[in-house]
Amino acid sequence: MDFNKTTSLKRKIISLFLLIFLFSFLGYLSFWRSFNLAQGGDDWGIHYLIWGIFDIRHEAVYYNPLTYFCTYCPHYFFLSIISRFLGYEHFYYFLASFIARIIAGLGLFFLLKSITKSTLVGILAGSFFVTSYIGIEATDWAFNYNYILGIGVLSLF
Repeated sequence: MDFNKTTSLKRKIISLFLLIFLFSFLGYLSFWRSFNLAQGGDDWGIHYLIWGIFDIRHEAVYYNPLTYFCTYCPHYFFLSIISRFLGYEHFYYFLASFIARIIAGLGLFFLLKSITKSTLVGILAGSFFVTSYIGIEATDWAFNYNYILGIGVLSLF
């Protein structure tokens, strides 16, 4: 009895890793050029805004959760984490956006699999989202990737 539970768990974990690999591979084939882009004016504008609010004028504090409840405030959280630890190298911002797209594809997979009870429909929907140009502005404008991440998180619940 325990052997079957362990085998079932191992099979689910392996299936999840294969699904992540599939979505990552398909997404990379579609968006590999995005990793060569430089950050645009809007991205640098948000960096300047974060720098001014948090570091120069001290109008907000990074560790206060209420800081992130406004129109552009969710951008502050993600962009400040990346810039604090990895600097302003554009690759890391597009990588975070790419990872958010993979998470959204996984979220759509699980949502549609639970609605339709079909794994194939879930894989097709997740693959379509990961490879399509839906939300390309959120992928190529690095500060907008939290919208894609929101799609993934909301579809999981």
